[in-house]
Amino acid sequence: MKMNENWIIVGIVALFLTLVVLNQLGIQVTPLAYLLYFVLLITIGVIIIDGISKFANRLVDALAKRQAISNEEINTKIELLMQRTQVIENKVDKINTILEKVSE
Repeated sequence: MKMNENWIIVGIVALFLTLVVLNQLGIQVTPLAYLLYFVLLITIGVIIIDGISKFANRLVDALAKRQAISNEEINTKIELLMQRTQVIENKVDKINTILEKVSE
C-alpha cells in the first residue's frame, strides 16, 4: 500500500517532536529512542533520494523530448536537402539533353 508523502512527512515531524519532548522532560534515552532516531534518519534519506529520483526522471524526460525534436528537425532538413538535390539533378539532366540536341 502506497502512502501519501504528506503523511510520511507528518510522521517524521511527530517522531522528531516526540523525541525532543522526551529529552526536555528528562526521560532517559533508551535503545528504543536510538531506534527511533535511526528510523528518522532512514526516512529522511528515503525522501531525499525519492526527490532526487523524481528530479532526474523529469530531467531525462525533458532531454528525451528535446532529442526527439532535434531528430525531427534533422530529418526534415535531410528531406529538404534531398528534394533540392533532386531539383538540381533534374536541371542538370535538362541541360545535358539540351547540349546533346545542340551538338547533333
